[in-house]
Amino acid sequence: FFLPLIVLSFFNHACTDDYFCGVHLNDLGIGKYQEYIYTECGGRFAATYIGSLFTENNFLYSHYYLHSLLLLLFNALSVFFLFSVVNKYLLKDASIKKMLATLSLVYLALTICSYPEPSTFLFWFSSAITYHLPVILVQLEVALLIMLYHTQKTYIEIICSVLVALLMFFINGFNELFITVQFLLLAAMFYFGVHKKVSKSYLILLIILFISSGVIVIAAPGNQV
Repeated sequence: FFLPLIVLSFFNHACTDDYFCGVHLNDLGIGKYQEYIYTECGGRFAATYIGSLFTENNFLYSHYYLHSLLLLLFNALSVFFLFSVVNKYLLKDASIKKMLATLSLVYLALTICSYPEPSTFLFWFSSAITYHLPVILVQLEVALLIMLYHTQKTYIEIICSVLVALLMFFINGFNELFITVQFLLLAAMFYFGVHKKVSKSYLILLIILFISSGVIVIAAPGNQV
């Protein structure tokens, strides 16, 4: 299943994408480019920032195959990490532990099959960064929330708390769909009692980060333009 996807990455080329990002980056630089996109185009600040890092110095156009390969790899790793956490803290099944790699790849294959346009999800850089990367980060976020709720180790709890807070803010900046996804995750924290494991101040911080990043995306002047 994955071999054709890997091979096709090398047949992909930047001519299938647009040069909008590269042209403006060369003229404005990374900092001014973020301001330009936000005021003239749209508020998806995370997608804009990650996209500009990859396109800086025309790196994207010389290594267009790389984003597809990296996203496939990181997606596989995030699914494996999520399944490992679920099994360790929830299922605790030794037989599943032996098959985690296989289960992760099967799950990843099924999710790719479920997308309406795998070509844009995997191979077109502009949409891959906007939609594929946040899927990876949400899977990581869910795993961290499970660890945060079940771990008894203070240092793991601190690490999970910091990463969840950062992801809560950053994921919203990819596209409006994931603002809804993040809202559902917050609701799930209350439904499953995760909020009882964290302090009220931390919970308020998460809500503030969620609302503020959502407002940044929705209220961008570029949306009106």
